[in-house]
Amino acid sequence: PDKSKQKLSSFSLDEQDKLLVNDLLLVMLGLEGNYIKRIVNTTSYKDFKVEFEVEPYLDNPTCDPSYLSLAKLIIPMGYYYNSITHFLNNGSNPETGLVVKGFCEGLKKLLREYVLFINQLEEYKKTNSFFTLQQLLWLCQPSLKLLECLYKLCQKCFMIKGGALLNVIYSAFLHENDSQIKSVYKYLLNKSFIPFFDMIKLWVCHGFLENEHDYQEFMIF
Repeated sequence: PDKSKQKLSSFSLDEQDKLLVNDLLLVMLGLEGNYIKRIVNTTSYKDFKVEFEVEPYLDNPTCDPSYLSLAKLIIPMGYYYNSITHFLNNGSNPETGLVVKGFCEGLKKLLREYVLFINQLEEYKKTNSFFTLQQLLWLCQPSLKLLECLYKLCQKCFMIKGGALLNVIYSAFLHENDSQIKSVYKYLLNKSFIPFFDMIKLWVCHGFLENEHDYQEFMIF
């Protein structure tokens, strides 16, 4: 790490605010900024964990304490985003099955919408010189909650496929009280059900499944 980098405390409060906003817009996409860097805690197959910290190359962050507190509320979005994309990369394995692929397809669409939201924030920042950390946090609240819920769902769905995966998503749907998150779970459940229904239709109408992986997801006794 570059310990010769100019400390955030050497900038005015307004400049610190802008520098942290710039970094956080990158962190929210799982990327490093100039002053907010990745901290790798573990990269094991299951417990993939890459977090972010403000000025981790110093003994302690030097930015204004109130700004540090605000930044720490937004920073987890980078960890959630990277963890979800890690799950998607694992889900690309052919052996995960069609239900997982349907689930991942739904996740990818949600992440594309999230990336579009970040791009809109970038454009807003360009036209608004008074775009502050406080505003960023306020605008990010729905996305922060969504990413946290998707991250927790992916943790529960790790290495699960077929009907077992559908049960996990359905359980999350049943136990969710927030209407917006509930609608997201419903969407993911529908996306995951499509290949399962296709297998049922193929079995009922024609008496066979397409490949060996289908038998592992859909069993008839």
